[in-house]
Amino acid sequence: MIYVEPSALGWKPLAVSWIQLGNPKWAEGNEQILEDLLDWFVPPCLLFIKEHGVQLISAGDTNLVV
Repeated sequence: MIYVEPSALGWKPLAVSWIQLGNPKWAEGNEQILEDLLDWFVPPCLLFIKEHGVQLISAGDTNLVV
């Protein structure tokens, strides 16, 4: 077993896992659409937070996406 820090993976694997474990009523058959939407929305949102937000403690991208 190889341990990799979650911060080294980034937010994407967590999002893909969330889609796969989501409610099959809304996720089944829509996995690629959901992944594409997250790819489109998350990076600009993270950039906005970094440029305009005030963070007392750096939470990291993964925790910001959660």
